[in-house]
Amino acid sequence: MTRTLTARLLQRLWPILLPLSALCGGVAFLFVALIEPMGGLGIFETVLRMTPRIGQLLGSNEIDPTTSAGIASIAYVHPFVAILMAAWPLSVAAAALGGDVESGEADLLLSRAVPRRAMFQAAVATLLAGALAMCASLWLGTALAQWISPPEDPMPLGRFAAAAVVNAVLIASTGGVLLLLSAGSSERGRILATGAGLWLLNFFAGVVAPLFPSLAFLRLYSLQGHARPQAVIASGQIPWPDTGILLTVGVAGLSAAALVWSRRDVRS
Repeated sequence: MTRTLTARLLQRLWPILLPLSALCGGVAFLFVALIEPMGGLGIFETVLRMTPRIGQLLGSNEIDPTTSAGIASIAYVHPFVAILMAAWPLSVAAAALGGDVESGEADLLLSRAVPRRAMFQAAVATLLAGALAMCASLWLGTALAQWISPPEDPMPLGRFAAAAVVNAVLIASTGGVLLLLSAGSSERGRILATGAGLWLLNFFAGVVAPLFPSLAFLRLYSLQGHARPQAVIASGQIPWPDTGILLTVGVAGLSAAALVWSRRDVRS
């Protein structure tokens, strides 16, 4: 039953997942493919010397952004990609659980003896499938660009694959929080508005606040601040303390969502 419900949910959401994945791969491809046409690494060195804060925003504190790997890694933390990675868990949260309550789908399924557990498991499976698809596309974009237009210094694609996994964990962790919101709501609009607001606060705390010394401590309270794909690319090792926090928040969010969903009234 869970597999059938997952297939139905993916069928509803594939028009969103497909362009999100394509855009992730396209951004990763461009950051590698445009190195040579833009004059090599020198132009990036000039930009970073003139605007050090932009360098910090693009991860100069994690990896040398004047190397080919450093430039390619920007795609994994770029604000546009961050928005794409937030769009998927928001879409799942709005379509499943609370979204099903608003549409009457949840009431209909329960009247046909479909277990609540199966509905919840389908939402989680859809979330994870999309996260893996988007991050696989991100890595494929990097790999394809290196194959078509090899940069001056070869890039460790294995490290980029591990960085993509860290981003997938970030998407799943964000999804855990948003599914908790969805499990207790009955309106898609409210889920989308509240979820987007929470994500904007999370992005500010994890990405923008560290640019200012007096606000840097806010990073500790942000999921975005604990996702460090560039550190993986630079060192070849996953920063488990930060990644562990993402996993813990994700599991806690999903566990709480499962509890709320199992006990709430699903009548629209």
